[in-house]
Formats: sequence, C-alpha cells, structure tokens
Amino acid sequence: MVIGFALLAFLAGDLINGGSTLLRARELNAFSVNKETVQIQDYNSRVEQMTEQFRAQGQTLNEAQTVQLRNQVFSTMVAEQILHEEANKIGLAVTPEETFELVQGDYISPVILNNPMFLNPETGTFNKAELLNFLKTLNDKSASYTPEVQAQMDQLKSMWMETEKQVRNYSLSEKYTNLIAKAIVANSLEVKRAHATDQTVSNLVYVGQNARLVSDSLVNVTDADLKAYYDAHKELVRTQPGAVVDLIYANITPSDADYQKAKDDAGAAREELLNGEDPSLVLGEYSDIPYNNVYISLAELQNSGLPQQVLEFVTNATAGQVSDVMAEGDNYLVAMLAGKKNSPESLRVRHIVLAPKGSYKGQVDADSLLQVLQATPAAFAAAAEEHSLDRNSSQKGGEIGWLNEAQATQYIGADFADAIYKATVGRPFEFTSKFGEHLILVEEARANVDKYNIALAVNQVTASTDTQTRVYNDLSHFLANNKDVEGIDTAAINAGYQVLDDLRVMSAQPMVANNIPESREVIRWAMNNKKGEVSSIMEAGDKYVVARVVDKFAEGYADLKSVENQLRPIVASEKKTDYLYDQLTAAGYSSLQAYADACGQPIDTLNYVKYSTPQLEAIGSEPALNAVAAFAPLNTPTPVKGNGSVYLVNVLSRESDPTAAAEDATKVELTNSRRGLVRMRALDVVMSKADIKDLRWKFF
Repeated sequence: MVIGFALLAFLAGDLINGGSTLLRARELNAFSVNKETVQIQDYNSRVEQMTEQFRAQGQTLNEAQTVQLRNQVFSTMVAEQILHEEANKIGLAVTPEETFELVQGDYISPVILNNPMFLNPETGTFNKAELLNFLKTLNDKSASYTPEVQAQMDQLKSMWMETEKQVRNYSLSEKYTNLIAKAIVANSLEVKRAHATDQTVSNLVYVGQNARLVSDSLVNVTDADLKAYYDAHKELVRTQPGAVVDLIYANITPSDADYQKAKDDAGAAREELLNGEDPSLVLGEYSDIPYNNVYISLAELQNSGLPQQVLEFVTNATAGQVSDVMAEGDNYLVAMLAGKKNSPESLRVRHIVLAPKGSYKGQVDADSLLQVLQATPAAFAAAAEEHSLDRNSSQKGGEIGWLNEAQATQYIGADFADAIYKATVGRPFEFTSKFGEHLILVEEARANVDKYNIALAVNQVTASTDTQTRVYNDLSHFLANNKDVEGIDTAAINAGYQVLDDLRVMSAQPMVANNIPESREVIRWAMNNKKGEVSSIMEAGDKYVVARVVDKFAEGYADLKSVENQLRPIVASEKKTDYLYDQLTAAGYSSLQAYADACGQPIDTLNYVKYSTPQLEAIGSEPALNAVAAFAPLNTPTPVKGNGSVYLVNVLSRESDPTAAAEDATKVELTNSRRGLVRMRALDVVMSKADIKDLRWKFF
C-alpha cells in the first residue's frame, strides 16, 4: 500500500507538473493558424530581425511604426504558415538544390535580384559578382575579426538566413499559385464576345454630373437603406476581436514654474558659455540636445530648420560670442558661435577598409598597399573592389561619395572628418577606426565656403515631476468623488477633462485614438478586461487616461449600429446618384447641350474608347461608359448611371480598329489576365477561410 500510494503520488505530481507546463506554454501563444500555434518568443525574434534591418539603415521607429511593423510580421508569418500547410497537402516543396539555383545559379530569385546590397549603384542592375563575393566573405571560416567586425558579420549572417527563407517562401508561393492558375482558361463564349468588341473603337461626347454636387437635404437615408447596404456588403465590416471603451483623460501640460525652470536653465547655460566653459560640458548639463562639434556652411544652416533668430545671430556674430536667451515656441535657446572658418564645401572620398593589423594570417598589409596606391592613385578603385571589407562601397571602387563635415562625422566620427579635411587631394593616406584600417583617397574638393561651428543649448519646456503628480492626483481625486455619479462624463467636462465615448478598439491598432498617441497600454488593458471594468489611471504620452469597457465583441462582423456613421455617407452617395439619374431620365433631354445648360456642366469628348479600355481620360474607371461606347445606338443621347456620377452620352462614330488582336491572341490575353488575377488572389482567399486567432494583445 505504501509503495502504491507513493507511485500514485509520483504520477499525480508528474501529471500536475505536465499540466502546468502545458498551461505556461499556452499562455505564451502569440497567435494560431488552423490550431497551429506560434509562441511569442518566435514572433518577437522575427520582429527583432526586421527592426534590426531598419537600424542597419540608420532608421528608428516610433510607436505607430513599430505597431505597423509588428502587424506586417504577423501577416507574413500567417501567410507563410498557410502557404506551407496548403503546399504540404499537395506535395509541393522547394528542395536544397532549387534553393542553391535560386541563390547563386542561373535563375536568381527576384528576392535577391532586387536586394539593394547587390545592385550596381550606377546602372541599378543586379551584380552577381558582388553577391558571390558577399557569400564568400560570409562563409570564410578562416577569417578572424575584431569583436566589432565579428558582431557586424553575425548580423549579416542572420539577415542572410532570413533572405534565404524569403527566397524559399517566394518560390513556394510561385509554385502554388502557378499550379492553381494553370487550371484557369477563358471559355469560347467570352473569347468571342471580347474579340467582337475589340474590333471597333468609339468616339463620343458626354455631359457628366457628380453626386457630390447634390445637397444632403435632397436625399433621405433611412434605417432600412442602411440595413440593406449592410446586409449586401458585410465583408466590408469584418472585424477582429475588440472592445468598446469610454475614456476620460487629462492633458499633462507644463506649469508656469516649468516654463520658468527651462528659462533659468537656458540662462545658466548662457552664463557658463560666457565664462569660457567647454561647450560640450555646458550643453551636456543644461541642454536637451548635445553639442555637435562640426562646421556647417550657411546653405546647410538655412536648410537645417534652425529658427530665424538663431540664424541671424550666428551670421552676424564673432567667434566666441554668446546670444541672449531666446524663446521659440516651447523652447528656450542660447546660441554660441564656437568657431568660424573657410574650407571646401564638401569632398569626394573613396576608402578601402581592411581588418585591424594582426587580425589573421595572410591578411593584406595596409602599409604595403598604401605605398603602392600612393605611387599609383589611379589603381585605388580596383584595389577597393579586390580588398575592401566594406561591401557597400567596394562595388563602387570604394567610393563613399561627396561628404560635408557633418556627414563625414556621422559616417565614421569626428576624427575621420578632421582627417579627410586636412588631407591632400589626390594622395592616399592611412586612417584607423573601430572598424579597422582605412586607406583613404580624397579625389576632389568643391570650392571653399564660410562655415560655422555652433553650440546651441535647447531647453524644451516639459511638465516636471511635480506637475505630473499634481495632474495625476487631481484626476484621481475627481474619480474617487465621482465614480458612482450617473453623469460622470458631464462632470468630467465641467472639471476640465476630455471625454471620448464608445470608441471601438482592436488589438492591432497602434493607438486608442488619433489624439492619444503612445496608448497601446490602453488597448491592451481593454482587451484583457471584461465589460463594466474601469481601469486605474494609465499614462499615454502627454496624457493620463482612465478607460471603462462598455462592451466586448468577437471576431466576425461589426454590428450595424457601430458602423452606421461609416456607411451613411456611402449610402447617401448612392441615393444622390439615383436622384440625379431619375432627374436625367425623367427630363428626356433631346440634346447634350440642353442637359449641359440645365446642370451647368460642360460637354466633353472621349476618343478611341473600347469596351476593354481600363481608364478613361479625366474620368478613370467607369465600366458603364465603356458599355455605352461599345453597344449604344449612334447619335442618340443615352443616360448612364456610373459610380457616383451620371452622364448623358452621345456616341458619334465607331471605326474598325486595324490593330485589334486575332481571336487566338484574344484568348491568350484573356487567359493570362484571369490567371494573373488568380495568382494575386489565391493565397488571400485561402487565408480568409483560415482559422486565425491573434493573441498578441496579451503581450503588448
């Protein structure tokens, strides 16, 4: 019995632990596709890879852009999962041999052909040699790099693995959609009709009147009209899971004391600059932006967005002079002209990047190569193509391009800018940076211009901690005294707070409302709480927000009431079009001139119109006019109801088109057109029928 109880306890413990493990795993699910789950760490890894690509290009993402990126990664991962699921059903795959051919064979994938890393910068065409050099460098196991260079190489390897994955997915998608598209063929009846209508072109005149010109008072949109449109266009109001919330929020605005503090800090910066203190230290202590120790030309200053009063001070000051404190919007500024000089506006620069000396056996010796290049500077471009580790510039013979001092500083550093501006044009020299050994050639210098070195202390007026605490406490006190009040919205408005009612929010939204940025936390709270729950005070950018969940809705179709305001203008436009068309047909105009006089619109001309013409001059897509051009009786005013407009049309003539395609060619064209549409839509249709559950709102 003792042994039996012990064994039972062991099994029960194992079951409990296993169950808790499964529960924890379920809690980490970011989304599921047809019951196949993707965990948050895998999703976040893909998001980080994409974010890293933006960082590598020098871009930073704000909150809205980050949400957009996350949604893009989500859509991509869902599409990939569904694609692989569908492909597995029918035995489609991309083999390693195919991948090799798509990456470096005779049939390079468009994913790689369009990668900027492998394009010739002058011609914009794909450079296969550059691709092969990149792969050779990436796979060189004998190379030894500094930690900084190794980190860059690891990042490139990660990006390349993602690129290969994209290549395989693109190829699999092509296989899948091509397989389906091959089943589509234009039938003989539609071919005959298309061929017949393609034989002639029509010339016509028309008078058009847009429904926007009709007064709202002339049409009445009833509840029945809205219901009918809603029932007929339900797919337009398909929705993700979400919540309806009411918000009360307080703006966190700086106090008078906050303005005075910013002004005092600017004054303190001015005093220290006047006393000769180091500008970098002064701005480090008293400015919201650091000292950018570079020389900038007047033209660059004028295009930099500097306030006019700062520009006027700088251009009239002497070196070392400090301005008074200047007010500019919500900023207090102090400028110092730290220096002024006359030097080339910009330099055209090439470089060769080599690994630091002693990095690995058999590496190129920088000193030896420099001696060769100093003797024959014309060989610099060829040497860069052969030896430089900077693959972005090596394919251009090491050319970085034209750099002013600010750009040179940003490119590598202030010491790099200083070195190239002290260099002799046409004579290569050596330079060491954290990236390795550089051989640099300044090829050309533009004319000298006056340049200014400015130390600009910027003190933005922001709400202090005391101000934020006061706003928070006031809102908290208001809520405590009014939480059970029936008309809390009215009380909030009377107390100076802002109110938003019945906001529909969904998990993928970047913000709860356009005027409340940085409010993902509010959305996450609403998604995680039940109807009737009231939040604590949440911070959203420059606002404190309190939310109440009015209702929750599941994935499916939005109810009519919630989308009524979106549908009403659409239905009104249709009714206005009907109103104009009824007027037009009832009047029975015998000429276009009579209709033009009645509605105050001109008579316009359309020439060389076919039934298949996709876009009409000055009108756009209007299939009803294409049909009239092809089939209406000649010289007979014909009323037409289009998309948001009505027309009275007179077809003047039809002529045979000598360039019309033969029937066989028409069949090929129609078939290709339909197959192209299938290729574009096939995967979207499959995705629309998939069981997709998005749970990312649990995490951010």
